[in-house]
Amino acid sequence: MAKLHQIQMTYSSVEDRVLLQIRTIEGQSFLFWLTRRYVGILWRVLAQMLGVEVMCPPGIEPVVECHVSPADPPPDLFAEATRQTVPADQIDNAIPESGGPDSQIIYPLGKNPVLLANIGAKKQSPGDSTLSLHPERGEGIEIVVNIAILRSLCQLLKETAVKAEWHIPLGFTPEVGRGGRAQEGLN
Repeated sequence: MAKLHQIQMTYSSVEDRVLLQIRTIEGQSFLFWLTRRYVGILWRVLAQMLGVEVMCPPGIEPVVECHVSPADPPPDLFAEATRQTVPADQIDNAIPESGGPDSQIIYPLGKNPVLLANIGAKKQSPGDSTLSLHPERGEGIEIVVNIAILRSLCQLLKETAVKAEWHIPLGFTPEVGRGGRAQEGLN
């Protein structure tokens, strides 16, 4: 199981896909392509992991089988995670940036991005889950994520989809809080 160091998402207009780069504290780099359809499915899985309802992106129905173990975080846990920004120390900064003598990057799946097709999620311990991202055939990655990392991943996904101009409504259904007012899920 990989321990997360850094997640980056960039949109490629030539490919009309999102390039997802996941770096681990062990110095490994995993490169994946995300299609528009996959982004919608991933959004639903992330929402299930957070225990919230999603606004369904139109025309994006999961054909890929998604396995999400039931996890019921305390209701205020998500609300608290959405109110705060993710501290920089949530992701380990043990790997030096590119260019240093200790920054040999290993590409276990190769230097060419792999097209993702399957998603899995499983509750590990209170506050931690495993997110599995795999192509149709072959190796993928399994990473341990907490509420703060899930929230950051959702924010990255949302921002990148906007830059891609995919016009998919990535958001959470507002919950009614105290005083009968709706609370927003993500900023």
